[in-house]
Amino acid sequence: LGGRYVGKGAERRLQVLEVLPLDGKRRLVLLRRDATEHLVLLGHDKDLVIEAGIDRAAAKPAEFATLLRREAP
Repeated sequence: LGGRYVGKGAERRLQVLEVLPLDGKRRLVLLRRDATEHLVLLGHDKDLVIEAGIDRAAAKPAEFATLLRREAP
């Protein structure tokens, strides 16, 4: 299907919640699949899962801010 299938309305399971550019080559992306969130670092040469399986109900905004203050690899 080559990425051409997109669910409609309530059928959508995948969302890009936030994108934060870090510099010209890297950005943090917060994704949601069903009720689970994943924080991914996308880079020029390499992509890296920073945190997987984040429970949206248990996540606190302060935790995300603390993660952003850490030095990126």
